Amino acid sequence: MKTELKCDTHGRLYLNESVRETYGTRFIGIFMPDRIILRPLVDDPIKDFHELGKTLPKNITIGDMKKAIMRRAMKEAAENAARINRAAKKR
Repeated sequence: MKTELKCDTHGRLYLNESVRETYGTRFIGIFMPDRIILRPLVDDPIKDFHELGKTLPKNITIGDMKKAIMRRAMKEAAENAARINRAAKKR
């Protein structure tokens, strides 16, 4: 889901009702050179992590997870570097 957010005159962002119902009302802001990411905060991160673990395939190993995480991190790092380079060239 993508939606445009605007600040009011006091710098506050308004999130519509469907967003608040889906993601809650507490977020952490991650500030990057070319964007801001809002991540919902969870009340019980251990419970949330435990529930997430239940969705993993039963036959996956820790080694397989580490490899998948590294592949994804490298892909995201390359995408972020390319995005930052494009933004720098526009200046």
